[in-house]
Amino acid sequence: MRSDNFIVADWGGDERIVNENTLVVTEDYVGEDGRMSLKGMLDVMQQCAHKHLHAVNLSVERLMELGMMLFVTRISCKMHRMPTINEKLSTKTWTLPERRAGLLRYHTIDTADGECLIEAVSQWVCVDVNTRRLISSQGFVDAWSAPFPEMVNGYPAPKRLREKCELKSLNKIEIDESRLDFYGHVNNSEYAELVSESMEIKNPTAFRIAYTSEAKLGDVLDIKSFDDENSAYIEAEFSRGVSFKAKVYFNGEVDDAEIFC
Repeated sequence: MRSDNFIVADWGGDERIVNENTLVVTEDYVGEDGRMSLKGMLDVMQQCAHKHLHAVNLSVERLMELGMMLFVTRISCKMHRMPTINEKLSTKTWTLPERRAGLLRYHTIDTADGECLIEAVSQWVCVDVNTRRLISSQGFVDAWSAPFPEMVNGYPAPKRLREKCELKSLNKIEIDESRLDFYGHVNNSEYAELVSESMEIKNPTAFRIAYTSEAKLGDVLDIKSFDDENSAYIEAEFSRGVSFKAKVYFNGEVDDAEIFC
């Protein structure tokens, strides 16, 4: 059942406002159990976001011409059910400006018959392409060639991820070239894969991740966790502090207030 906070008012079918796509779940998106992996879920969202940016003439290349890049800072996902291999899906994504330097991007993933499977929101910041310092998102907003959508019940954002617990080391992983993206840093979905490679994850019902310090080629991440019967909290430590924090929930539906704000 779709959350009341992920309903968009009439957008007239304009793909620049809400970008809608269809896809079939292939082996690239699933784990050994035939269900979509955490990485696969973020990959689907990322691909849909790229199509949306192309629709408003803000491809990666165009953004770099404007002297800016978009970096994700945190993502919150609620999974009613993880898609399975060969399943046909319908995805929607849209974005809204948030505060001076921030942007919010929303995603829904449904079955071809309209069953709501996944709802997610990510927070992004604009940075200078050369210095990677924060810059105002106004240039991005001004270049956006479409109206922004109206949402029916507010504007949920990813909740801050803060935990105080004793962590145990699970795995140490060195970053190699296969994990790097167009910008030469670790792609945001690869961090989710680091979690999956370090612990067994079955039937997740929610996932949160906060990107705190960029990992680079050759960095060694010490993946640590604390888990109980309902969730697992993860931190990745390296030479410059903590690279990312994540939390995976299982054993039943998670209340929206736990992951969105």
